[in-house]
Amino acid sequence: IGCFIVAGAALAWFIVAELRNPAPLLQIRLLAERNFGISMAVLTLFAIGMLGGTYLLPLYMQRGLGYTALAAGSMFLPVGVIQGVLSAVSGYLTRYVRPLLLSAAGILIMALSFWLASRFTLHTTHGHILFILYLRGFGMGLTFAPLNLFSLKNLTQQDMAAAAGISNSIKQLAGSIGIALLTVIFSARTSYHAAHDRIYPSDLDKIRCKYICCDCAYAAAHRRLLSSLLPEQTSHKGPKECAFKSAKCKHIEHENYIDRKSVV
Repeated sequence: IGCFIVAGAALAWFIVAELRNPAPLLQIRLLAERNFGISMAVLTLFAIGMLGGTYLLPLYMQRGLGYTALAAGSMFLPVGVIQGVLSAVSGYLTRYVRPLLLSAAGILIMALSFWLASRFTLHTTHGHILFILYLRGFGMGLTFAPLNLFSLKNLTQQDMAAAAGISNSIKQLAGSIGIALLTVIFSARTSYHAAHDRIYPSDLDKIRCKYICCDCAYAAAHRRLLSSLLPEQTSHKGPKECAFKSAKCKHIEHENYIDRKSVV
């Protein structure tokens, strides 16, 4: 938290210094232009989600699904190809469709991919992960070129270089913020689940005995079924206690009592 406070104070000081400087490093006043300001706000949210998601997905695939680093990284290769092809196609489509509409469609597709990615579990298939990554690449390719065209529409030729510098700076800054925030959330949730979902040896004994007792119940039910079908062969035999039922299971059976009648 202290680092975030220091970083926020430094960013505020940098903005004030740039606004007062007659020859600033970044022309922050360009953000007052409507199209450029809206585009940079969208780019900020886009960078936070894109780079943050790109940071979390390999961790999920390696730690959760057991992928190697090479296998997890190779899944992102087609995303760049899709994004490059769609960037050229979307740039051509701006001749016939308003850039803002194309950008909005791309943002909605990316939002859908992020929502689907939030539903990942340990049972998510390889094909489903690839589909969501390809969907994200499609959305990114549909967003970039129209968004850049929209942002530079009302700027003069002299402001183009300064606008490109601001765009790159915002993208890098927003991406760093997104990775930092998601790292904090990831660490906090990992610590929470490690503290609340821990399984102790005594719990393992209880779980083991529960399944053993359940097996005994099914075995007893099977013997009763055979005795009802073949009474002449099994009526003289009383119920035998399951050989797997240990003394430890008998000791803690009162905590995991199973009504054998309900099993039948």
